[in-house]
Amino acid sequence: MSSYAVPGGTGSPPNSNRKLYTAREAAEACGVTERTFREWDLRGRVPSIRIGRTVRFDLDDVIAWLKRTSQPR
Repeated sequence: MSSYAVPGGTGSPPNSNRKLYTAREAAEACGVTERTFREWDLRGRVPSIRIGRTVRFDLDDVIAWLKRTSQPR
């Protein structure tokens, strides 16, 4: 996964055609609680985009991450 110039960012480079989601919106789309989603973010598990103190999530990156992490080992 590539990082880019925004410190702490772990998602894809910004793309003006993509919507960035809040933790609440992303959690709802993933079918987990907001608390679980925020825990994943705090532990650095889920790809995020940090702009100052604001944290947003690219749903395409999050879904790709979920698919990778949910595959049997």
